[in-house]
Amino acid sequence: MPAVVDLRESTEDAFALIAPSASAECLDEPGLFAIRPRIAHPLFNFATRLRLEEDEVEPTVARMRAWFGERDRPSFSWIVGSSARPSDLVERLLRLGAHAEEDDPVSAALVLVSEPPRVPAAEVRPVQTYEEYLESVEVQARAFGLGDSWLEDAHVQARERWDELRERDDIHRFVAYLDGRPAAFGNLVFLRNGLPYLVGGGTLPEARGRGLYRALVRARWEEAARRGQHVLLLQAGKMSRPIAERLGFRKVGEVHVLLQDST
Repeated sequence: MPAVVDLRESTEDAFALIAPSASAECLDEPGLFAIRPRIAHPLFNFATRLRLEEDEVEPTVARMRAWFGERDRPSFSWIVGSSARPSDLVERLLRLGAHAEEDDPVSAALVLVSEPPRVPAAEVRPVQTYEEYLESVEVQARAFGLGDSWLEDAHVQARERWDELRERDDIHRFVAYLDGRPAAFGNLVFLRNGLPYLVGGGTLPEARGRGLYRALVRARWEEAARRGQHVLLLQAGKMSRPIAERLGFRKVGEVHVLLQDST
């Protein structure tokens, strides 16, 4: 079992520890990690794992604005964990023109080290076909309110993304069904340091409160345990955090999401 500090930093910096897709362009340096994927949404284009000296903050903001702007991204995100440096980085970024993400600006970095309960009535299956993957993309779009533009982009890239997922052993997508129809999804990603991270989970509005989130946590715990990991990492926002904490997740840090224009 990694030390608590390793779990904390791994959870806060998880997006920097996910192996990027072949189509993404990345900067991976000691003081930061930035990624520009094919999807244009600013929450998918971000800089994170920030370890900066005090006199590096302003030049780094200018550099990231230029980097994303040159790559046809009018805005991007800062993902700032409590392990980031300097310790007042969030305040500094706000003074330099960033603003808090409106819907869920602060997430808790959570760790689960005890087996979560079973949810007997729920049906959860790993995504195994292209058709199931397309269904999960539809659930993702509706659960997060990502809009028609995001969904159109996702459909354009769906076949390529599915082919890539089939070739990778570090990303697993699960879908929970309600009355035989897909109603929730959740990804399990094995980070580059081997730790299992829960990311991208969402439930359709009309299916919430039915135990699907809990069932997806259990299914992913079982997959992680099958691979020798009896721990789960999670960044949880205002909707999922109360459920996760009832399942035994404990807070080890927090993560701020800030948006920044690149023009």
